[in-house]
Amino acid sequence: MFKADKGYCYYCKEQYTPQNKITRDHLFPKQLGGKLSKRNKVMSCKECNQEKGNKTLIQFQEHLQLKVEKEPKESKWHTVLRTVTYMIGTLQLREEGLRNLKENKLAILTLQPKKNEHNTF
Repeated sequence: MFKADKGYCYYCKEQYTPQNKITRDHLFPKQLGGKLSKRNKVMSCKECNQEKGNKTLIQFQEHLQLKVEKEPKESKWHTVLRTVTYMIGTLQLREEGLRNLKENKLAILTLQPKKNEHNTF
C-alpha cells in the first residue's frame, strides 16, 4: 500500500516525513461496516486521518467544504477537498457503469430466443 501511494498522503498529497507520520485509513470506516480489504485502505498522514475520523467520503467532503469556506487562502484542506470530491465522482461513475452493464446484460438475455424453442415456418 505504501508503494502504491508512493510515499504521499492519499488525501493531501504531502510526502511523509518523520514529523508527518504514516497511518492507514479506511475509505469506508470499519465502524460503519467497511471491509478490511486492500481496496478499502489508503495511506494517509496522521492529520488527514484524524480530520476524517469515522466519516464516510461524502460526510468528509461536506465537513471539508465548511472548513475551506472559513479559510481566506488556499490551504492543505482545499487539496484534500478536491481529492475527496474526485474520489466520490469516480466511485459514482463506477457504480453507474456497473448498473448499466447489468441492465444491458439483462436486455440482451431477454432478446435471445430460448434454447428449447424451435422455429417453424
